[in-house]
Amino acid sequence: MPFEPLSTMESALWGLLGSFIVEALELGAALRRAKTLPWKRPDEPGLPAYLASVVLRLAAGAGLAALIGADGQLASPFAAGLLGITAPLLIEKILRQVDLTPTEATAPHRHSTLPLRRSLPPPLVKDQKLAPEDADSPDVD
Repeated sequence: MPFEPLSTMESALWGLLGSFIVEALELGAALRRAKTLPWKRPDEPGLPAYLASVVLRLAAGAGLAALIGADGQLASPFAAGLLGITAPLLIEKILRQVDLTPTEATAPHRHSTLPLRRSLPPPLVKDQKLAPEDADSPDVD
């Protein structure tokens, strides 16, 4: 039975719903722990920071579902909702695979972060040879 993929907008809305479910559950857990609104506790970020983090996570869930849905890869609202639920984890895992490492900076500016660069494999030792499967590969980066 062939499937009709969800449109980009449908995927984004189902992803947004999945993200919203996670946010609602996290807020409920925070209310049970703190017995008050999380942003009213002295050791927690204020309301603007809390709202910004929620909006960013909702956007990540909707955006990831829309991105995959635009490629025609989502066949059901359940799949798009799961992408919304798991978006922060998926994005974190993907970024870990990229393996960005900070470079050395002589004097970083007060409000800046260190520049990032891709980590490179170590250079070959003078007498070291490539593995047989690597030597036959025509792909050169």
